[in-house]
Amino acid sequence: MLRRVHDASADADVILSGQLGMNIPAAVAAVRRIPFLPTTFFPYLPTHAFPSPVVSVRQLGPLNHTTYSLVLGQLARSVKPMIDGYRTAHGLPVTRKPFTLRLTKENRPVAIAWSRHIVPMPDDYGAGAFQPGTIATPSPLRDLTGTAAPGDALLEWIAKGPAPVFIGFGSMPVGDTAATLDLFKNALRELGQRGVLVGGWSDFPEGESDELYCTHTVDYARLLPYCAAAIHHGGAGTLHSSVAAGVPTLITSFAVEQPFWGAHLRRLGVGDQLRFKSLTKDDVVTRLRPLLGEDVADRARRLGEKVSAEDGLGSVVTFVEGDLLKTDPPS
Repeated sequence: MLRRVHDASADADVILSGQLGMNIPAAVAAVRRIPFLPTTFFPYLPTHAFPSPVVSVRQLGPLNHTTYSLVLGQLARSVKPMIDGYRTAHGLPVTRKPFTLRLTKENRPVAIAWSRHIVPMPDDYGAGAFQPGTIATPSPLRDLTGTAAPGDALLEWIAKGPAPVFIGFGSMPVGDTAATLDLFKNALRELGQRGVLVGGWSDFPEGESDELYCTHTVDYARLLPYCAAAIHHGGAGTLHSSVAAGVPTLITSFAVEQPFWGAHLRRLGVGDQLRFKSLTKDDVVTRLRPLLGEDVADRARRLGEKVSAEDGLGSVVTFVEGDLLKTDPPS
């Protein structure tokens, strides 16, 4: 991978990167002597404000910062020999700490691509950090990559009754799809609600009934505004889509940062969170019922207006074309 990044950046003015594997493009930027902008989509960098979401969603006080050293240190060890060899081959010394653990202390640029209205950026992220908000893919690009808008059949089904509840788990694999389907059908029936289930990476059968419409794929961002509430896994992208749509959200988390987002939606009074692996029909009914109330819906609408007004992509583009070019390469 490192060699591919090196070759691909031969004529680059800057290097942009996501958060996973950040140490590799940082090493290439150091060798190329060009500016580098990593982007994080959930809390990934060391902070005293809260622990790494991979470790805990509960405050650990003075141990908050340490949790990031554990997680990022483990990730860095797996690529350190490769990075050290690459740096020395190009005349650079090896580094004592990985880039991910030095970035904020060195005031390096980093885009914090989640909404400040959900979780403000920690104030110890360094002078180079900025929070543009979530980076939403423009609709024309989603069309080109096969993420289609709701089709006529789905829109006609939605128009036949009250706004449905969105249900989807994205790239999270659901093993027993038949039992999961029955669980949500029974929960919706008890609540007197309809639902749209988007299968994503799981093998849910497509089809429709009066209470549930199942489809394999659809653009969440363009479906969610038709919905009364959302139930999903809580990945950063889906989370920001449901919040931006202004709908109350019940997160059924699988792993990583998903419980973190659920805890903050609960704090904001616009959502709740459950673990998918222990999910029951009664859990869904108990947690979703209060989210369907008008007070929660009103809070969700107001939060959605703030989040949807952010232009994360435009802000990052402006930074890349302006201030980033003035910054020093990684060391």
